[in-house]
Formats: sequence, C-alpha cells, structure tokens
Amino acid sequence: MKRREVLKIMGASTLFYLTGCTSSKLKPFKDEKKKSAIDPNFNWSAISPINRDRDKITGPHWSGDNPEFMHQVLWDKAAFIKSIGGLPPISEKTQLVIIGGGMSGLMLAHHLKEKAPIILEQNQRMGGNAKGETWNGQHYSIAAAYFVQPDANSKEDQFLKEIGAWDIVTVKKGEDAVILDGKMVEGFHQGSTAGKAKTQFIKFEEYINDIAHSKNGALFPDIPYTDSKTKKRVHELDKESLYNHLTKILGKLHPQLETAIEHYCWSSLGGASTEISAAAGLNFLCGEVFNICVAKGGNAGIAEKILASLANTMPVQNFRNGMLVFDVKQLPDGVEISYIDQQSKIVKRIKSDYVAMSCPKFIAAKCLDQMENSRLELIKKLKYRSYMVANVLLKKPFNPHYYDVYLLGDGKTDINNPEVSSQEQKATDICIANFSDHNDNQSILTLYRGIPYDNFRPTLLDEGSYDTFKKEFTEQAKELTQILGLSPADIEDVRIARWGHPLPLAEVGLISKGIVDKINKPLGKRIYFCEQDNWMLPAFETAMAESFKVSAILKPLLLK
Repeated sequence: MKRREVLKIMGASTLFYLTGCTSSKLKPFKDEKKKSAIDPNFNWSAISPINRDRDKITGPHWSGDNPEFMHQVLWDKAAFIKSIGGLPPISEKTQLVIIGGGMSGLMLAHHLKEKAPIILEQNQRMGGNAKGETWNGQHYSIAAAYFVQPDANSKEDQFLKEIGAWDIVTVKKGEDAVILDGKMVEGFHQGSTAGKAKTQFIKFEEYINDIAHSKNGALFPDIPYTDSKTKKRVHELDKESLYNHLTKILGKLHPQLETAIEHYCWSSLGGASTEISAAAGLNFLCGEVFNICVAKGGNAGIAEKILASLANTMPVQNFRNGMLVFDVKQLPDGVEISYIDQQSKIVKRIKSDYVAMSCPKFIAAKCLDQMENSRLELIKKLKYRSYMVANVLLKKPFNPHYYDVYLLGDGKTDINNPEVSSQEQKATDICIANFSDHNDNQSILTLYRGIPYDNFRPTLLDEGSYDTFKKEFTEQAKELTQILGLSPADIEDVRIARWGHPLPLAEVGLISKGIVDKINKPLGKRIYFCEQDNWMLPAFETAMAESFKVSAILKPLLLK
C-alpha cells in the first residue's frame, strides 16, 4: 500500500462513518449476497481471530501468544527431526502454500483465492497479532486495533469493500485526549501546558502536518516507497534517529513534548525515539494527523472479515490452524513443507509449486536451512519487541468523543534509560475498545504497554508473571477510571494479553543500508516473503502493501 495515498483526506470520507451498532451476536461466515460455499459442519468460530468463548475461561489466563511448543521444535530443529525418525514421505501436492495466517497471509490468500492456497497457521486462531475477544457479546482487540483510512476507490478501499469491512468500521476524526499529572488536559498539542515553550509545540504540529501533506517543501516518507524522489528522502531520514531529527528541527525538546513522542514510540513502534529511524517515526506520526479506522473488535474484525470472505470460495481443508511449520526445502520442481499438527502430534509433508512465508523473519530463518549465511546473519541482528495489553471491563457505558488517550505521567521521562522509564510509566495509552461496538450496559478500555528494550520475553513466560502484571494493570486502571470520571467500583475484571515478539523494530539504517532489501528478496525462484517485517515497519498498511506486491508476482507464475 502506498501509505502516502492512504493518508489523504477525502471529501467522501463521511460515507464510511458507520456507527458500528450491528448485532454483537456471532453471525455465520457467509456472504448473504451469494450462495455460500461454506461447509456447514466446520466450526469456523474455533479458528476466527475473535475468541467469542473468552467468557467461559475463569482463573488466571494469558491471552495472546503461547510460544512454548514452537520454541521446543524450532530452537533445536535437528533434534526434533531426529526424535520423529526423520521426515515423512510427501502426502499431498498443491500450487501454493502460505505459511502464516496473520494479516499478511490472509490478505495474500484473498488476492490469490482463485488458486485456493493452503494456509498453515501455527496458532489455533487466524489473525496473527490481529486478534480479539468478546465480553458479554461486546468485541474488543487484544492487539492491533486500527488503521489509516484509505482513499475512496483506491485498490485498498476496494479490497476493504470486497470483504465487507466498512460494515463494522467507525472513522475517528480529530485529536485524541491527553492525561498529564493525573488530569485530563485540553489543547496539549497546541502547547496549552507548556508555558513559554508553546511555540515549540505549534512548530512541531506544523512540521508534522507539512510532511503529512507533502507541502512547504516537505515530503512524506512513504514506506514502501514507489518513486525515486521518495526513496531518496526515506533513505536520508533513515540514517538518523527520530529523536535526533526532531531536535535538529525544533531544538532541545520541552520535557512534555519529549515524553509524548517517547511514549508514542514505545506503544506504536516498540522502541525508544533514540533508536527508531526518523523515516519510520515520521511515517507513523504523520498517520495520526488523518482519519483513523476503528473496526468492531479492532483489526481482528478486519481479519475475520477476510477469513469469512475466503470461506466462501476456498475448500475448508485449506484452512489449517494449529500447524507448526518447521522445515521448508526448495527443489528445482517445487518446495517441500514439513509441519506438525500440534494437537495430534502427527507430522506431515507436502509439496507445493510456490511458498509465501508470511511469518516473521526469525521464524523463516529457522525453517529455511537453504537461506544464505549472509542473510541469516542479518536476520540474527534484527530486533523484535514485546508488548502487553489489558482490557478493563466496565459495568457501565462509557462512550466519549475521543478514541485514544495518551498517558504522559508527570510529563518527564529519561530517554537514555527507556527500560527504567517504561517500567515506571507502565501503560502509555488507552483506547476505547467499544468505540465501534456500543453497549448500553457496559464498556471496555484497552491499555497498551509497549516494552522498548530487549530481553523482556523470558519475563512474560516466568512463573508468576501473570499475577504480577495483572496487579500492575489493575492498579493503573483504578487510577485512570477516576481521572476519566468513572469509578474503580465500575471495574468488573481486567483481562491481559502478552505478545512476545510481534513488533519488528524499525532501527536506524535498516533501509538506507539496504538490509530490508536483502532480507525480503525471494529465496530462489519459488519462495517469497510477505510480512510487515519485509520493511521492519509494524503497520497494517505494510502488511497490505506486501500482500499486493507478492500477489502480483505470484499470479502469473501460478498461471503457468
């Protein structure tokens, strides 16, 4: 997707402003406009990105990813293959296998659905980190929550129309709210709290708006870029950090502005402003200028719409969840894929003409023994960051005019020590989970806590970590409800999700040094990569752009 195009404001945008007041009951996966090809005996709800059975789970429970089995197999693949007596014979042949049923894989499958690709997803549910749950029928996201509104009638808009996405989307316009020093503040982005430094806030807003609209000599850093002029600008910006770039433009940052930018980077990009590329940072910050699309259930709602659309045309046996791919080998006449059914522990091996790796690069590197050493070394140096999400279930309705609330603490942070600063701050923003799914009796707040430093994943797996973080989230939620005009007594429960390594870190130099080009190029003539970390940019738009690109490459090949 050309992110610059996506960010344009269009007069017809109000056509997409839908209240999201559709029924919260689970509807069958089918297109009402045409005869469904769905197998009525298949339990589609069991593989949906939205878990509608969450209310049945009691006691301590992490939502999100569960990587234990994957670690056992992939982190010592040779030992695992030896333990099963070697690879089994090929039992099936097909044209295309997509490894990974996250947003990239589902989008790619949609573009190539006439070829009925087989989707192998290691999780029990599709969606990747675009997953959601329900509480008393009300939807909420446990990970990726929104995307930028595309141009009317663009190919991105047409895709969303095809899958019926606009039926569940509400478009957010205007500025988000800010909590500073324990109070909701007005006019923060215009410097209302900054005293004499107000002019710096205004200059920052003007600079971001100029870049977003490519005016006054500024140029939006579109990633992926599609022309030489934008490529040059992206490469220039990628050579410095967002923090260094902004200080060159604005001078020494006011502590409150510095904190707002830093917290934004933690939450959206999984890193500190001193390590995030200026190209990636400005790409994201400019997105906040424009209309934001919030689906019922967050991006999980969009993933479910894609799955429902695919279910109308593809054989049910092509949706294979709970299947961990551990070995992929390219041959002159095809690709052999070995995977294990995590439930039955049966190992299978199939042969495909082509393979699309829609999984993170560090997983692909474990599966592909044929990957060049030079590329393997680059992938080993890539960083992926963790984050946690807490959904606060409220026993009363809460439907404010804003969607996101930025939490700035006391307006100060130590940018040179993000580990300590982020541990003190905890969650950095709140989203109104019911923004597109109102309920007269209840509401849900989603708290995001990015982890802007390495080596946190083991902590998430530690015994007792659930209780520790549940307590921290609950304490912070109680404080925030009072600031928002609610009461701690309104909290029914706090549900938390963990994500060990979903955010590829957009570090300085990955684009300008050609690293992204080297890691995302096809392996041989039959294995292609389709994932957001092709550009190390954790965005819905990146996934869509790569799905369009890879499908355009594969379509003519699959016709041969």
